[in-house]
Amino acid sequence: MKVSCNVIKDIMPLYVEELASQDSIQMIEEHMKSCEMCKEELERMKKGQMHIVDKEKAERSLQSVKKTIKNKRSRAIAFFSLLVFVVMLTVFSYVVSPIYISYEESGMEIDTREDGKLTIHFSEGVTGFRIEKGYWDSYPDANVKEIIVWTSLWDQYLKKPSAELTVSADTDVLIFDDYAEDGEMKMVYPREGQKSTGGGVVLKRNILKAYLMLAVLLTIVLAIVCLLVRKHRKVFQVVWKICMIPVAYSLSSLLQFGNLSSYELSNTFYTIILCGCAIYAILLLAGGRDRWLS
Repeated sequence: MKVSCNVIKDIMPLYVEELASQDSIQMIEEHMKSCEMCKEELERMKKGQMHIVDKEKAERSLQSVKKTIKNKRSRAIAFFSLLVFVVMLTVFSYVVSPIYISYEESGMEIDTREDGKLTIHFSEGVTGFRIEKGYWDSYPDANVKEIIVWTSLWDQYLKKPSAELTVSADTDVLIFDDYAEDGEMKMVYPREGQKSTGGGVVLKRNILKAYLMLAVLLTIVLAIVCLLVRKHRKVFQVVWKICMIPVAYSLSSLLQFGNLSSYELSNTFYTIILCGCAIYAILLLAGGRDRWLS
């Protein structure tokens, strides 16, 4: 039975999309043998389908490129944000770090209030202090208070007023830790007209320098391990990420190098850890491991 061209053209899209039945496929192919016009129409439809497929591939490729650019942009923003954070934290820790004031420069004066409590005044240069319960071997039962005074660039910039504090009336001895004079301790007796005598010496703590040396040593050891396992990509990536931990700590410590040897290290240590976390993230974002593998 001869089939008209219109019928063939109606089912031709199903043939191109490979959705036609076997009988329809056979009918179309038989018709093509004797109809050049339908054959040309079929070729045009196939080319149009390939164009659609190529367009879809191009759109997928474009979306992939856009996604890659977006990821790189996000990494760049995160990288520079963390870098700015590290710089600001380093500068801030510097301007707020204490500048210790000696006993003579502190201008410490003690007045007795009407209720018997003692008020301690300092000169204008003193903007911060810490007072805590102390201990003196010579007088184990005495009520001892330990005082440390300082200022900072931040306080000086803000023109912070001079410090003033109050202690109980039964205070027997005030130990002034003179960090500005190599940690020399001054014993002040408020009940004896503020008489002062020399005491012991507070030594600087160098534990953070030891931590830095340990971090450098770990970096060297892990770097050697990275070189040994560089051919094993998964193992290398794990070791490389671990290696960046002591690297980040070392870099953070170097930024705080002037404070690694001090009388009070807690604030410096917290700053090193916080700054080190940001540096670690920067190192991961930088993607340095790819150059090791190349």
